[in-house]
Amino acid sequence: MAVRDVPKIKGLIWSSLPRQLPVVRLHYKLGDIERRGLGNIKQGKVEKATSVYAEIMEGTMAFYVNAASEYGARTTRSYKAERSAAQDAWENYIKKNPKANDPDSIASFVFRYQTWTDFFNDFTLRTNYNNAYYNVGLETQLYRIIRFCNIMKQEFKTDVDLLVVSGNDSYDRNDIFSVADLSILVRVNEYHTKYFSFADNLDYQNTIPYQLQGATAKVFPFDMKGMFGIKMLHVDEKESSIMTLPATDYKNNFKSEVITVKTDVSDLQVLHVSRKVSVKGSLKKDEQAALTIFEEMALQAGEGAGYPDDLIKRNKDRSKSARENEADLQTLLEKARTKHKEDFENEIERNYDVKAKELKQYKILNLGAGPSPFEYEQEFIMEGWVKKAGNNYIIDMGKFISSQIAIEKDQRKERKMFICLFPAGFLTRLNLLFLMAIQ
Repeated sequence: MAVRDVPKIKGLIWSSLPRQLPVVRLHYKLGDIERRGLGNIKQGKVEKATSVYAEIMEGTMAFYVNAASEYGARTTRSYKAERSAAQDAWENYIKKNPKANDPDSIASFVFRYQTWTDFFNDFTLRTNYNNAYYNVGLETQLYRIIRFCNIMKQEFKTDVDLLVVSGNDSYDRNDIFSVADLSILVRVNEYHTKYFSFADNLDYQNTIPYQLQGATAKVFPFDMKGMFGIKMLHVDEKESSIMTLPATDYKNNFKSEVITVKTDVSDLQVLHVSRKVSVKGSLKKDEQAALTIFEEMALQAGEGAGYPDDLIKRNKDRSKSARENEADLQTLLEKARTKHKEDFENEIERNYDVKAKELKQYKILNLGAGPSPFEYEQEFIMEGWVKKAGNNYIIDMGKFISSQIAIEKDQRKERKMFICLFPAGFLTRLNLLFLMAIQ
């Protein structure tokens, strides 16, 4: 293969690299290349991949799920203890929340319960209490999915499917070349169809990650089969189908801010800013990851699973050795709370490209569980946004919008949709004039 005079990549500000740039992908190794569903490629021979690879890789992902399912079933006796614990948790939850006793809410509860047990219940002195965001690799996702689907199939007699997807941040389905190109979801077929992602702790019930919305998915139904004297969850690779995943629109994904500004009585060039932010849909995960700490998200996850106790109370109930570490745990929690202020100071600097003179107050109003928005407020002092001109003062109103993307002349030619996208910034300025109160 010879490639010459390759032009310099331009316009990356608009690009999804796997979808918009020319790419040559190679798989090479010493010895034969084994391909599941196709013959091996002998050493020294070169073959070109075809569109058949999409189905091969999707089938390989299903094969991985089955392999993990078999191992998990054999080592846990078909997740007997996990299924019993989830059933008990559901029964305790509906005793305290009788209105939640609806078959259509079972999958959402089991998902919340599993998120709590996977990420927040098993904490130690070595836990990073500054961090509230955890994402996991494919292997962990497989076992999270298998455990969830075993509970739904065996305890609650609910149909579930495995969805294998090439997301919009990956290669087009016709260009799939590796299992690493794919993502996985679960579809639960209750009274209403629901979708669940197991890639991190900020994927909430019935939420499709934004990069997978509107993408093509291969659907494999789960069933149960007997093996080794136990029931085993199994992906039926022969009964697959194709679907397009639902997608949300701009009404479900937005960020709004209300800003109130007051001048300082003693110095009119100093501004006191009060800012209230609400982030909804696909935009909120980055904000949640940057502005929350372990303690806050653990409380949120615990409440959703029916375990509302704070970490100190929960620690006391665990064991004698855990109780002996209570003072050290309290110290770690206090350090994380102190560091929390730095998160909000950094958010202001990221948003405005300048540090605030002082962050006076910050508070998370809503942690953003499920479909609810992530909301927070700040009060801070800013300098340099007011200039004196004789007896007058000029306020740089544009600073309150936050920093804007700088578009170079050649970048304007890179994307035809530019004129449709850019007015959003203009509308933000226009709306801000109505929201801002200057006193």
